[in-house]
Amino acid sequence: MTLLQTQKIGHARTFLINALKEFPGDPPLLFNKGLVHYLNKEFKESCRIYYELIGKIQAKNCVFMNLFLGHLHLGEYEEIIDLQE
Repeated sequence: MTLLQTQKIGHARTFLINALKEFPGDPPLLFNKGLVHYLNKEFKESCRIYYELIGKIQAKNCVFMNLFLGHLHLGEYEEIIDLQE
């Protein structure tokens, strides 16, 4: 079971920060860092990370879904429409 699955988000954040020091720009680590920000209701930062991942990760549907949800929480409906183009 992962730290995120057990709701140990603070521990997951620390782990990801340290892992990104060793492997800067690693797409799966960045994806999970975006998820940690999302779970902490830090939607702006989450969206920023997911935009950075577009074109760098094969699971593009997951990236776009998380961007959609982040913008939805922020009330940024124009950005959601732009994602569809």
